[in-house]
Amino acid sequence: MSDFVERAIMIANGFEQKAKEVVEDFAKSASSSVEGELTGSEKIQNKIVEESVKALRQVVQVLEEGRGKVEEELQGPLESLMEKFNLATKDEVDDLREMVRVAREKVDELEKRLDSKS
Repeated sequence: MSDFVERAIMIANGFEQKAKEVVEDFAKSASSSVEGELTGSEKIQNKIVEESVKALRQVVQVLEEGRGKVEEELQGPLESLMEKFNLATKDEVDDLREMVRVAREKVDELEKRLDSKS
């Protein structure tokens, strides 16, 4: 379940990043022209680009808010589900890995001492 949620968030992040890039490209193209030298159709095109930039910025804002809400809404149920199934947290797993590493080093050291005495 959490894998699905992580993938959904990653997809949303990718879409959000792509939308931001499109907005920036539109903004650059709209501001790069000089208004006095434009023909009527170019002015209309610039107006369309400016409105598109505004709309895309709003979409990006909604996506960012939506991602935050999804993370907030899912955090509580996922934590309760993890507790119900008695799953270890990342910190607990990291601590256990460190304890295993230290124990393995001690075992290796004891084996070397036994081998040298034989």
